[in-house]
Amino acid sequence: MASITSKGGGGKKHLAADKQVRFSLTKDQKIYVEELVRLDNRIVVCREYITLWMEFFRFFAEDLAEKEISPAEEKAFFQVMTQLARKQFLFVELMADKFERGNDIINVLGMAVSIAHIQTMPENTRSKLELDWHSLFLDMNKTLGRLVRQLPGNMTLAQALDSLKDQQALGAQGEGAAPAMKGSNLKSKKGTLALALLFGFLGVHMFYLGRSQAGLVRLVTAGGLGLLWLFDLYTILTGKMVDGQGRQLI
Repeated sequence: MASITSKGGGGKKHLAADKQVRFSLTKDQKIYVEELVRLDNRIVVCREYITLWMEFFRFFAEDLAEKEISPAEEKAFFQVMTQLARKQFLFVELMADKFERGNDIINVLGMAVSIAHIQTMPENTRSKLELDWHSLFLDMNKTLGRLVRQLPGNMTLAQALDSLKDQQALGAQGEGAAPAMKGSNLKSKKGTLALALLFGFLGVHMFYLGRSQAGLVRLVTAGGLGLLWLFDLYTILTGKMVDGQGRQLI
């Protein structure tokens, strides 16, 4: 009986070994993965996701109380939401060592079914949505800051970001930008002013305008110790503020 048991056990081990999946990457796949996890690509992915996150907030940054929401706005909102959901996994995986709130992103996106849904939210629910968005926004920018600090020490923050501004994230080729980010869509002066008043020290209004470098400067310097924040308010109110493409606000 002992010998039979021994053989049976050995047979089970042999079968288990045979069932093990042998998986190996091709040369091209290995190159792709190596490029994907490069520091500069991780920074670009993080910046692109933050920009999308800002576009998402734009839809409910303004007063929705008596706003008539058009089908085009709902479509644009849905497309931004879709891109955020689609890119969420890549963002979370590449930032895994510095960002641990992937589920919180999904929870926020799950609360915002549509602009009309946000419009009819109870005040306390909408306030929670805005607070959760803001908390995630801060953590995303902290993650970006930690990544940028890993770049060569002789580069300033502005130089580091400028060296990456024209790069596109690996894996994002072929995906169109959301309508809210296209050249034909001008930024709202009212929305910019609201963001500057609420989150000016964090540079949120600059991220909204597509001026991420200026936004990061304000984020890490607390709005230039308040001076840049006041200057931004002045330029918005006097109509001198422009977006990332140098266009006047509407």
